[in-house]
Amino acid sequence: LLNVYVCAWIGLFFFGGSCGQTLMRQSVRIFLRLFSGETVQLDVQEGVTLDLVQLVGDTQQKTESAKMKQEVVLAESTDSGSRHSSKESLVFDKYEEAFEFWIASLGEPPLHLATSLLAMATGHLEQGRPELALKRYEQAFKIKSRSLGDKHPDVAESLNNMAIVYESMGKLDEALTRHEQALWIQVVALGPCHPRVATCLCSLGHAYAKQDNLDQAIQQYEQALEIRLKNFGELHEIVGDTHLDMATILEAAGNLERARQHFSKAKRIFQVYFGVRHERTEVAAKAVERVKKRLLAENERVRPAYLQQIL
Repeated sequence: LLNVYVCAWIGLFFFGGSCGQTLMRQSVRIFLRLFSGETVQLDVQEGVTLDLVQLVGDTQQKTESAKMKQEVVLAESTDSGSRHSSKESLVFDKYEEAFEFWIASLGEPPLHLATSLLAMATGHLEQGRPELALKRYEQAFKIKSRSLGDKHPDVAESLNNMAIVYESMGKLDEALTRHEQALWIQVVALGPCHPRVATCLCSLGHAYAKQDNLDQAIQQYEQALEIRLKNFGELHEIVGDTHLDMATILEAAGNLERARQHFSKAKRIFQVYFGVRHERTEVAAKAVERVKKRLLAENERVRPAYLQQIL
């Protein structure tokens, strides 16, 4: 009964449209047959419906795609609730109800449901509910720690997810702690030059920047850039992103010449990777021009003072 109930709401929420409605009707039909006490001989299609593991596995691609947009979602989370319909909120509430029913009946979910918890958490962020997102990320973290051990890369990813939510809630010390724990796990599990380590370093640098600790933020991005250059080469998109992020912090720190250099490198990479008229290329190009103007204005201010000292 539990699998049917959860599958029904997973089908409606994740698949939507005619596919989701078909899955929903099929799940309800099985539920009614079971509830009535009828002896049930499930055909292959119905057996697939009851296989929650397979359904949740199908959400993996959607979950990974959502992770790439988390920071944007978090930046908009304070007012995003008004942009979502009451129907979507109802689906989330029913999905929550299904999982609470699972926990109350069977205890902590198994490892294969951690992916579904991540998808739920991402959905809560989109709904502007970071507290509920944090609850589900913490739950996924506990499941992965118990099943995979404390030093598994997936456990580190869960810590990073929790840190991002803490940042959105203004709890920067908590966020830094989680980012540092995640970085340590990734280094131990994968080695100091793995791309995931670079991702953790960038997340940590972003957290330091939000604390206005720009020197520490720059150090993290420098290490991340070195790792990504080794793994991807000089003209990869992710290297361009790292140059861009690092340049933004350097500009905020007042190190304009270094900022110009990294903005220029990001611009060149994006030109090669995306083309001259791509949005990201244009962002980098505008940043280069902005920093050049600031450097020129700074030189104009310094020059009269220097001449006055000579005279």
